Amino acid sequence: MSEKMQALFEEHVGLALSRQRDLTTRIGDWRWDFAMDEGTMTFSKSGLFGLGGKEIVSPCQVLGSESDSQGTWLWSWANTQSGIPAPLLSAAEALRERGARDGIPELTERSVDLEAWDGHRIAMIASGMNSDCAGYYRGPYPGGALFVLLTGPALVTPVDKPVLRFGSIVPELLAGFTITDHRRAARGLAQGLGLRVEEGESWRVSGPDGAAKISFDAHGRITNVEGQVR
Repeated sequence: MSEKMQALFEEHVGLALSRQRDLTTRIGDWRWDFAMDEGTMTFSKSGLFGLGGKEIVSPCQVLGSESDSQGTWLWSWANTQSGIPAPLLSAAEALRERGARDGIPELTERSVDLEAWDGHRIAMIASGMNSDCAGYYRGPYPGGALFVLLTGPALVTPVDKPVLRFGSIVPELLAGFTITDHRRAARGLAQGLGLRVEEGESWRVSGPDGAAKISFDAHGRITNVEGQVR
């Protein structure tokens, strides 16, 4: 696991986690169908007795896939056998270019060991780096899973209270993932939510719904987030 890949993950995981929370609320365990020729993911839910069903269609980008048998992640641009149309590879290619520019081998090698970087964490980087997306989706199939980035407005949920969201995501972020630099993760989340960040011994993040103070210990770890929201 390279330090640069970990730093990139920490910078974007907070916003990605926020988006996944909203996406799960929207589609939960709905049925999914991927149409490669159209470049779309369709999520559907049957109504009671077959009535009142719901369907949402979202354009998508193919990021890559996990193989259960090989225990690896394969980038979409490396999966030449599947014949993925070039327009669906833009997000993965952008990450590949970032890896080439910054010397991040996990983004440029054809495959990655899942013990080092699984599809969820790779997709979180893609989600956090892309401004016009609703998050990512893992579509399981026999022997593995497909990961796509959901683009377009169909599933995007605006965050009405970004300071409140910041305060609720931080504990979940620190509890659920290995974060080596708490300041980097907090800054990435705040900026991703469109908040103003004032850095010092303690930090202040502010937005249209109020402000919050972030306290750190001597090792730079977050000890408390408190604030007032309207």
